[in-house]
Amino acid sequence: MELFCQFEVHDYMDEYPRKHVRTFIANDEEAIRKEAIKYAQHMNRNYSGGTTTFIKIMNKEEAEAHIKEVCDYEDQHPQEDSSEFKDKIVSLFNKCYNESN
Repeated sequence: MELFCQFEVHDYMDEYPRKHVRTFIANDEEAIRKEAIKYAQHMNRNYSGGTTTFIKIMNKEEAEAHIKEVCDYEDQHPQEDSSEFKDKIVSLFNKCYNESN
């Protein structure tokens, strides 16, 4: 199964942290949680730009809101590959939450 996970990244010298979302693949939700925590620990050990904190595994509604936010931003700041980018991220969401895992 593959699910979206939310992190907080607080870059060095930035006043406020930012949200970072990525997916992880594992056999079940607990294994995804462990992989996400390992990722945050790895980033904290090896990335000198700031701290990374695992927040949560996103449920379908949270992931859908994130996808809408990303697509809205892309619509407001169009690029040459915006359509392809939006198609890919919507496809990833559907793979994670609408197909049987």
